[in-house]
Amino acid sequence: MSENWDIRYARAAEYSPVRFLGKLSGAHIEGYWLDDKTYFFLDQAPDPTTGTMLEMPATFDVGKKCIQRLLTLDERLAIERSFVPDAGDNERLPLLFDYPGADRLAVGYNGHWRQFDLLTRTLVTEDWVEECALSYAPDGRHATYVDGFDLWLLDRQTGVRRPLTRNGERWFAYGRTPENDTSPIANRARPRPVVIWSSDSEWLLTHQIDERNLPDSGLVQHAPAGGKPAIVHTFKLSAVGDPLPLGTIVAIHVSSGRQLRYGPYEIQAFSPIDMRTVWFSGTARVAIVKADRFSRRLELVDWDLSRDNTHVVISETVESGHLQLHPIFGLPPNVLVIPERNEVVWWSERSGWGHLYLYDLSGGGLKNAITAGDWLVRDIIGIDRDAGRILFASGSMDDIDPGRRRLCSIGLDGSQLKIHVAHDGDVVTRLPAAMSTQQSRPFRPANTQPATSPSCRHVVVRRTSIQGGASTDVVELASGTACSIARAEAWQPAPILFQALAADGSTKLNGALFLPPDLEPGRTCPLLDIIYPGPQTSVLPRGFGTRSEAQARSLAALGIAVFLLDTRHMPLRSRAIHQDGYGHQFEPQLSDHVAVIEHLCQEHVYLDRTRVGIMGVSGGGAATAFALFKYPDVFKAGVSASGNHDSRLYRSTWLDTFVGPTNLKSEEHSNSSHVAGLKGALLLVTGDMDDNVLPSQTMALASALIDANKDFELLVAPNEGHLALITSAYVQRRTWDFLVRSLIGGVPPHEFSLNFNSREKASYARALAREQAT
Repeated sequence: MSENWDIRYARAAEYSPVRFLGKLSGAHIEGYWLDDKTYFFLDQAPDPTTGTMLEMPATFDVGKKCIQRLLTLDERLAIERSFVPDAGDNERLPLLFDYPGADRLAVGYNGHWRQFDLLTRTLVTEDWVEECALSYAPDGRHATYVDGFDLWLLDRQTGVRRPLTRNGERWFAYGRTPENDTSPIANRARPRPVVIWSSDSEWLLTHQIDERNLPDSGLVQHAPAGGKPAIVHTFKLSAVGDPLPLGTIVAIHVSSGRQLRYGPYEIQAFSPIDMRTVWFSGTARVAIVKADRFSRRLELVDWDLSRDNTHVVISETVESGHLQLHPIFGLPPNVLVIPERNEVVWWSERSGWGHLYLYDLSGGGLKNAITAGDWLVRDIIGIDRDAGRILFASGSMDDIDPGRRRLCSIGLDGSQLKIHVAHDGDVVTRLPAAMSTQQSRPFRPANTQPATSPSCRHVVVRRTSIQGGASTDVVELASGTACSIARAEAWQPAPILFQALAADGSTKLNGALFLPPDLEPGRTCPLLDIIYPGPQTSVLPRGFGTRSEAQARSLAALGIAVFLLDTRHMPLRSRAIHQDGYGHQFEPQLSDHVAVIEHLCQEHVYLDRTRVGIMGVSGGGAATAFALFKYPDVFKAGVSASGNHDSRLYRSTWLDTFVGPTNLKSEEHSNSSHVAGLKGALLLVTGDMDDNVLPSQTMALASALIDANKDFELLVAPNEGHLALITSAYVQRRTWDFLVRSLIGGVPPHEFSLNFNSREKASYARALAREQAT
């Protein structure tokens, strides 16, 4: 391998997620159906000046099977200059686009919206200016916003404003994210209204969350801009054993101002509306999913607003482990209320795998199982109401990788299962918008769907893999014919996808190994484990063009082999595998990682077993430190970023859900109790403005290491948040320096210049939003 570190660092910089994701073309497509024949989406084109990808609004005509670009590059540039006339030649603006119809294209930038006439090819310069974050009614007449601790209504035609609520107060506010959320300080900067409109714009759902009895917490911003003195930020935080917030769901009849209330009931860290556990199941009907503190009991409540009547439709309880309604924590629950059939579809792991069941909506009785087998239902995508068929994404039905998805449909009676789209990688379909938290675009058409056409005849899917790239296709479900509207070529060299046995000797695990691009025959290289232990989500990238893939490739460019792995106690498998380790944070995950390291080093002679490192962020940061303490003979170096090193002091939802009531106070949850085992090199990283995992967690671990007389490195990044390891160029460069010294034994280039400009950051943010939408 070449030892020119300036060349390696420059190559690693080009793969850095912030820099590279903004240059991707065709990996993740954003769009929605205008009608049964037309799909509006943001195509991507390379900008000849900057090399970044520009989003170009386009439509796909199902009948003609053709794509029409709605703007030329010159027209897009002219629109940019209308917003910022003095922008430099190398500057490109992250424009937003919508298609409201009437041959008009809506274009937004920095809160200003204009319309482009597609017939006359001229820009209508009259602006719609968003002075604050708004949520727009489907009929386009009204919008809501937060003022103080209350919700207000804006009439977009007359400009008249009036309060919808009047008695909100701090820590008992309407329509705001809870302070107990993972971004309390960031959410204050531009509070968005947490609301849902009914499809007919008659009703508005919001919540009033009572956090007055929660303990105070906070952090210090040590270096505000402009040389100002330090700022102390305080907020509410409910840790293990503390009182939980109380949420009351409020339905507001917009024209009359009449309010109906449901609750209060205990909630965890997040807004029920943001978590999609509250939604409109009809124009005047609301579905509410409630969980107890430890997620051992789930209830579905049906709320008829016309009569202000509620009843519990379904209740499910387990004696051990926890219950979810989606394998990935935080994604919309797989629950579909069908009022016209008086039925509800409910996801459950009662058989040992996550499957769909049909219930009677009025009486709550079970009618039949819809799906069954040793595989997993991942997402409800849509329903063909005329045919009585559910469109859904399943996990793989083979033994290659259970985390790969397939697009399927089945009758509500459980008959005629059909696999519509399968792939040797992942099949991705954007989730339906029925449970969306709000409509934050002023000119987006009402009730649009990102995946299925209104009649459910066509669906937009992405066939994707980290080895083969991606193709976004419009598929006709009846015939299976597909037309590609976007393609992305995979990066080279392709990673090695592998299976290995877990520490139990029987469970098959899936992973991906990224090798240095200049690894020479006969040479060895160190191995780096990028870890995230879950158990709420998967870490292995199955599709092309993800942040985790970019990070792995960036580090491999330094000369380090990198692997990512899904273990036991992570989702996308059976309930038994997901619950294996319930009551603990890092086992059996770490023992599985150790077993796989042994497997990889035996299989690949170029991997140096004596130079193994580990790296992670958040839960991965905590797992990294614990791995160095518990397995000091395996891991020689580790980068622990933003780690929740004592989860007893973190938001209670984490241990309440994934550890349960019997093991909450254990010293196992505190990394400070295990520092005596440290032998290798450890770099601790935190941002002083991390309002998710507070920097006090890292400082407490540093204090314990000092008390134990242990050597380690500490990097505190002023004004950086939870993902400083990804978003801060300086933190990335310092991390590279640490890994080069501790794993490769090299001498890093002195103060290598790594910077991310505003264009790269904006492009990265847009690319990440598209990735996370699927």
